[in-house]
Amino acid sequence: MRRMWTVGLFLCAAWITLSSVAYAARVGPAVPFAADYTLLDYFGTGDEEIISSGKYYASPEGIRVEELHLEDRVTMIVNFRKGMLWRVMESLQSYVGVSFDPQEPMTMEDDPFGGFAFGEPCPVHGAKSERLDQENLHGRNVEKWLCEIPGEDVVSVWYDSRLQAVVRSEQDEHVFELRNINEGPLSSDLFAPPAGFSEMR
Repeated sequence: MRRMWTVGLFLCAAWITLSSVAYAARVGPAVPFAADYTLLDYFGTGDEEIISSGKYYASPEGIRVEELHLEDRVTMIVNFRKGMLWRVMESLQSYVGVSFDPQEPMTMEDDPFGGFAFGEPCPVHGAKSERLDQENLHGRNVEKWLCEIPGEDVVSVWYDSRLQAVVRSEQDEHVFELRNINEGPLSSDLFAPPAGFSEMR
């Protein structure tokens, strides 16, 4: 199977990876923001199944995604400045960390969770992009694009040029979307494991 490549890819360990395409950049959004996210399976008949949902935070410093998984809260944190990705398990008061070089192009093989790229609607290196239209999505002006990834299906994305972030994507039956977007400064504490939690090795 394939995995959606847009922001939020690291939310669910069950998503399947693209092989070894490289992201064009690993930077945060132009404007810090918080939002609600939802990942859906959509069956084309009006029926939807929520795979994952929760809170999403993004800034030039990093990304934080809080989800409810197996009746436990699991948080994924990416810190661009420190070159670290953490998976935090609240019930165990512990976390697992993976380092990466922020200056080197990241591949999906290097990054099992994905979702590092902002700044353009088709962040995968080598993707062919086509801008279709300007739309209003949940009160925000966005651009709709088609992105064709080499060896993969065409992905529809809705790109917020002010945030420089993809706020909705559709690939096959999967839909990822950010809603209730609130712009504003975010604390650096959001982009590090909680104080007092221990690292699992």
